[in-house]
Amino acid sequence: MQAIMWILVAVAVAGLIMVLLRKGRGAAQEAMERSATPEFAAQASGRLDEQTHRQVYALIAQGRQQEAVEAYQNATRSTLFESITAVNALARHPQEHRGGF
Repeated sequence: MQAIMWILVAVAVAGLIMVLLRKGRGAAQEAMERSATPEFAAQASGRLDEQTHRQVYALIAQGRQQEAVEAYQNATRSTLFESITAVNALARHPQEHRGGF
């Protein structure tokens, strides 16, 4: 009987942890969505040289978001969160290259 009780407690704790993790992920996703503004896209675009700008947009167009994030991150030395947010902003608000770098 005690074994069943411990199993139920473990299942309940695991369920609670999963719910909390989902809420945390949702908050991070919402923060990224709010940050993906046209202004942020313009700023992100300005940090790229022409070649990387084309590469990032080509990857976005091909649906290769993760590779676009990696290319952006490598070129700018941004954090992963900043790079994901930048690529999301660039995808939502396309920018022409304006002669930065």
